[in-house]
Amino acid sequence: IEGFDTMAHQASSGWGVESSVEGTKEWDRPIVLRGPNGILTRNRNQGDGTNNDDNFDSPYHVMEDLDIETNVCIETGSTGFSAHNWQGALQDGKQELISHFRECWRDILDDDESNQLEKFLLICEFPMTICRKLTVSIPCEGSYCRALVALSLVLSPLWVGVYAWNNFDTNIWGWQMGVFMSIALPLGLMLLRYAPGGEGTMATFLAVPIALYGFIIAATWIDAIADKLVALLEFLGVT
Repeated sequence: IEGFDTMAHQASSGWGVESSVEGTKEWDRPIVLRGPNGILTRNRNQGDGTNNDDNFDSPYHVMEDLDIETNVCIETGSTGFSAHNWQGALQDGKQELISHFRECWRDILDDDESNQLEKFLLICEFPMTICRKLTVSIPCEGSYCRALVALSLVLSPLWVGVYAWNNFDTNIWGWQMGVFMSIALPLGLMLLRYAPGGEGTMATFLAVPIALYGFIIAATWIDAIADKLVALLEFLGVT
């Protein structure tokens, strides 16, 4: 009876699942979820009035902490969610890439506002569009594709190497490229694993630097194309 009174007094300061069966075993007693002695409370009061934060080992709170760590790349209120494991991330990434480029292809063929000549030119441009998409990271809403953002981060150093070689006769395919790839590859893998999929929204603290980096890479594409156009005009004698 004395143990029951102690347990009932502790349970009265929180709320949880009530039980009509009382017993001597721990699993026969009511489970207090919230309150100073609840299993979901990090700083539970001990008998001596102290908190037990360091030794807290509730499996419910462990799952809560793991969920926070997993969703660190996801904006609050986002409808998307990260992959459950690495294998799922790779499979989801493959499907996202296929769906994205299929949609881009259908946008060309099913565009009622473009005539046949414009569609033909867009089809001819499609390989270059793929190359550009595979190197320019766009984490913004409306153009967001988790797998494409991750892959473009990984492949962007290769384009920077080509751009530096063609436009400035600078060779960065040695240790510089190794350092570049050693940074880009882990970042791309982390995004594929923890960034939100589908129509989700990436966390602002992560989307802003990625968007800035993508803007810089896009500027290199514009500069490279402009140089080729100038060279073509000089070849034709226009300038």
